Amino acid sequence: MKYKTLLEAAEDYLRYRRQLGFALRIEGYQLCKFAQYADAQGHKGPITIELAL
Repeated sequence: MKYKTLLEAAEDYLRYRRQLGFALRIEGYQLCKFAQYADAQGHKGPITIELAL
């Protein structure tokens, strides 16, 4: 599946995991904030070490 943004991919991933019974409250928040940051930087493709740091 193609996503326009990393945030869309993160939200889809979290929705799937939550359907499996995982709460992912803090982790989900952190993942979405990181995805927003990556999108704001214009990042496309796999996550790089530089982006993560």
